[in-house]
Amino acid sequence: MKKKMFAVLAGVMVLMLGSVTVFASPSNEGGQDDAAARELAAAVSEVTTESGLPVETAPLTQAQLTAGQAAVTETLKSAGISTEGKNVTTVAALDVTVPAATAEQLAAGVPVTFKVAGIVEGKTYQVLHQKADGTWEVLASTIANGQITAIFHSFSPVLVVEIADQTAVGATSPKTGETAPVAAAAAVLMFACAAFCAKRVRFN
Repeated sequence: MKKKMFAVLAGVMVLMLGSVTVFASPSNEGGQDDAAARELAAAVSEVTTESGLPVETAPLTQAQLTAGQAAVTETLKSAGISTEGKNVTTVAALDVTVPAATAEQLAAGVPVTFKVAGIVEGKTYQVLHQKADGTWEVLASTIANGQITAIFHSFSPVLVVEIADQTAVGATSPKTGETAPVAAAAAVLMFACAAFCAKRVRFN
């Protein structure tokens, strides 16, 4: 009888643990993993200027990426672009410099073209650029042949974001941490089951 009860308990625990979402480990300030930032930089296969000036690029740090993404909604709003009822996804991010650009060229605006994986004409994209004072702005941009071209007056971190209508309710994956209440309830139920089974074993 005891063996049966413990077997049942073990089975319940396995099923419940299997249904609990594994949580992502929090990032360490000062020692963050830059994998996400490198992946978003790798999404850009080519960067060119209209005038043929050489372009230098580098992945953002995770801290730069996080700060930029935190500013996206407010930056778009300041530019008159509503994100209400929309999903805003970062599709590319990198640090861009054109060392040979002159003051006159920057004043007039330097067109820079990004070849980004997954860029599709007909969808909505915006290019965000971090200014020297640390704030972000939306750059004038156009899309053609799977590439996006933006006009720069200075160079620094850049984000390319896609703005799309939200999918049907329930179609999107829960964000990290949203399953915490479920996990807590599962843990409580598991311990209650263990206590009940232990009590049954003593009386039998």
